[in-house]
Amino acid sequence: MSPEKIRNLAFQLLLIFRARQQQPRDQSRFRPIPLFNLIDWAEKSGARIDTAYGPWRIAYRSLSRRGRSGLDFIPIVKRHVSEVMVETLGQAVRLAGFLNWCGVPELIYA
Repeated sequence: MSPEKIRNLAFQLLLIFRARQQQPRDQSRFRPIPLFNLIDWAEKSGARIDTAYGPWRIAYRSLSRRGRSGLDFIPIVKRHVSEVMVETLGQAVRLAGFLNWCGVPELIYA
């Protein structure tokens, strides 16, 4: 798969993931399995996402009480105005590295 196809696929999956986070809450929790499957595929293909540097950063939002996984914060992957929440800090590290590795742009709707 070409780098451009990977970037386009990652961009589309990230838009779906973020759009789902912005919908009103319901009982189901969206799991970004296709996105993390793509990250797994890239790693198995030799991508060094753990050392990728770029504009996607890890941030967090503090919680007043412990949340999922016992964390007192929500891990966030951020680039300027784009933010995507993930469940664990490990997911945040992998996602930020992957997005930097494949050069995903700011999440702006066309």
